[in-house]
Amino acid sequence: MNRLALHILAALLLSVQVIAADTVELKVASDKWWGLWLPAETADLDMAGVLEGDAVGFGFFGKSLRKIDDVDTWKQRMRAWLDTLEKLEYGHIDRQLDIVGDTGLEWGLYHERQILKGGEVRRDHKGRYTITWVKSPAGWRIASYHRSAIPE
Repeated sequence: MNRLALHILAALLLSVQVIAADTVELKVASDKWWGLWLPAETADLDMAGVLEGDAVGFGFFGKSLRKIDDVDTWKQRMRAWLDTLEKLEYGHIDRQLDIVGDTGLEWGLYHERQILKGGEVRRDHKGRYTITWVKSPAGWRIASYHRSAIPE
């Protein structure tokens, strides 16, 4: 094998290792974000604000774009909502991750169940979602997200 072919092979192997390491880091960041909210009474809204603070979201049950303009006001609003819940449950039914350059793509299906204090089920549905992550020197951060309930 000539020298050029060896250099190309080495570059390809190194690039596969970098992508694999980035994929592991992205999965860790994603797991951290999904796990921040459970249990609801101890949700880490400070970390959620860091990971999600500059993101734009849309879909789900609202029609307009959502963005955190003031993190402290957002955290107060989120804590007030979480405090209405006796229990919050959700998890992945299916999740896929991919990386293109410094952009991480996550998509899949989830199940969410919100039980209000007193036992009333506020929401119980399956949905699909996408999250676009961007890698910065500080790590992976959410750039945009979308959730849509699947009609039953």
